[in-house]
Amino acid sequence: MRTQVRENLFDSLTRALQKGDVALVQALGDKIHPQEILEHWDDLPGEHQYVLLTYLDAEAAAQIFSELDPEDQAEFLETLPPWRVRQILEELDPDDLTDALQAVEEEDPRLARQLKEWLDPKTRAEVEALSAYDEDDAGGLMTPEYVAVRAGMTVDEVLQFLRRAAPDAETVYYLYVLDDEGHLVGVLSLRDLIVADPSMRVAEIMNPDVIHVTTGTDQEEVARVMADYDLTVVPVTDDA
Repeated sequence: MRTQVRENLFDSLTRALQKGDVALVQALGDKIHPQEILEHWDDLPGEHQYVLLTYLDAEAAAQIFSELDPEDQAEFLETLPPWRVRQILEELDPDDLTDALQAVEEEDPRLARQLKEWLDPKTRAEVEALSAYDEDDAGGLMTPEYVAVRAGMTVDEVLQFLRRAAPDAETVYYLYVLDDEGHLVGVLSLRDLIVADPSMRVAEIMNPDVIHVTTGTDQEEVARVMADYDLTVVPVTDDA
């Protein structure tokens, strides 16, 4: 029954697109998960794809955009209204944003420079840093958005910190422990944190044996490491 309801919603969305009823498209778009739209994406005419990326909620549009082929991303960044391009760029995670801008740069370096100028200084710096790595290596796949804590922090201090940091972190379920020089010295899961005594120190509950890859590790090797150790995320380190 639930599947039938979803299919009916998408059928209604398709009819709204055919009629050019933007208000209805927006209303129906709020009820349909972006992944469901992606399942039908290749069956939609280009003009309907354009309408969806223009008028859906910015977060949903960015989620759909991030799953598109780089060539399609570049085309949409060239053709979507500037106000919507800005919104999508703001919603993208740094690694997805970097991939999209690199795709644009191959087609239109001038536009790529303009889009980078729209970014806030912090995001622009992250994009420049990620752009320095080959896209097939771990450095080109990684995100700078992770949660780092110190070994001397208490569990209670970390939980308070997470309440502020979590909304901007992709990898909140795993926390990485760094020393004063920024070296990776341990890892702990959110579950470890929740069940620990609030007064305990991170050093007492962290796992110091951290599986990791380097910025130059090929993506196939990264996938093998993650599969072998049953990891959903893996930290990436450089020579320092």
